[in-house]
Amino acid sequence: HDINMDLTIVPRYTQASAGAYVGKAAGTVDDLFGKYALVGTLVFVVVVFTFEMWLNLRQRRTYHSRKFPAHVEATVSKIDIQRSKEGKKLKQSEDSIADIKDKVDPDAPLLPQLKSKFLSSQSYGLDKINFGIISACWGLAHSLCWTLIGAFPYMWDLSCHWGSKLGWTEEDDEIKI
Repeated sequence: HDINMDLTIVPRYTQASAGAYVGKAAGTVDDLFGKYALVGTLVFVVVVFTFEMWLNLRQRRTYHSRKFPAHVEATVSKIDIQRSKEGKKLKQSEDSIADIKDKVDPDAPLLPQLKSKFLSSQSYGLDKINFGIISACWGLAHSLCWTLIGAFPYMWDLSCHWGSKLGWTEEDDEIKI
């Protein structure tokens, strides 16, 4: 049994110069490039997106934690104790947590200041990663659609057409076009 794995995908719009890859002898480098370049590009884009999405989803899970990390609390407590032993005056803040949020007191213990900012930092991080996930999904859909319909070659040809009306040629004025 002969299995034919033709993965050729052709965008909706292709440039006339893309015909250079069409009609080449089967098995040549040009023929292979013409058949598999778009498929390879699409697979690469989807694989990179999947890997980045996996990393984002892992990070997103950590932002749901509302418990201050114990190892950070232990480390910062040691720093506060060391600072107090060195003779630095550490004043206990009598301000409310809302007041502490907006200012950092270098003379006060670090741990209460960090704890007061922890939940707002977690909330901000969660919002930021959620927006990033939505943005990445939109970006993938946009890129795939523009690639599959051939929007980039179409825009290039359109700019060449408009440039020719101004007297520019693609051969002489490629940068302008």
